[in-house]
Amino acid sequence: MYSNNKMLMTCLLLLSQSGWGLESDRDQPIYIEADRITVKEKEGVSFYEGNVQFTQGSLRVNGDEVTVFLQDEILSKVIVIGSPATLIQQPDHRQKPVNAKATRMEYDAK
Repeated sequence: MYSNNKMLMTCLLLLSQSGWGLESDRDQPIYIEADRITVKEKEGVSFYEGNVQFTQGSLRVNGDEVTVFLQDEILSKVIVIGSPATLIQQPDHRQKPVNAKATRMEYDAK
């Protein structure tokens, strides 16, 4: 278990995104910043709590809690909880950013 005030965790995972988002986003590293981090390496799960900021390229997600699941060291799922959690992403260079809010967001990378 790792815990640190405003610890910055750099994940060198690639988030393959569906048709929305800049093409270059998927090639960018993922950065996660949180007040507390718990990593269960054997289970392939990381828990981020308190003022969580998740970024990759133009993608910006903020929430109270983020859980990242890995399968064979590859990103498989991300769950974001917030009151509300927010998401902003640039779909392409010609469009305005997409904004979303929800109490729960889930991304299935499979």
